Amino acid sequence: MIELSSSEIPLYLVYYGEISDERLNGDFRILLNESEWQQALQFRFAKHRRRYTATQVLVRLLLSRYIPVRPEDWIFSTNENGRPTIVNAKAVAVQLSFNISHANRE
Repeated sequence: MIELSSSEIPLYLVYYGEISDERLNGDFRILLNESEWQQALQFRFAKHRRRYTATQVLVRLLLSRYIPVRPEDWIFSTNENGRPTIVNAKAVAVQLSFNISHANRE
């Protein structure tokens, strides 16, 4: 488990366009809940599905580095602005929060 000081803000990147192995994309599926999977299927283009899926998986894997919750057990809600928030009691107790931003490298 990683511990952060109050002045640390880690930054992580995922280059979803470089994920070309469809088996890996299939492996990502097991970490998503049904709602996230249904959301991924709503995207018309494969690159957008891949971006969404890779982002969701990255969030789950990274949060599990800070709080002892299995990646597939994270529970999220959205706030009034549509941003994801953590619902898991362990994470809320330590006031763990995160933000997601997308940038187009193409």
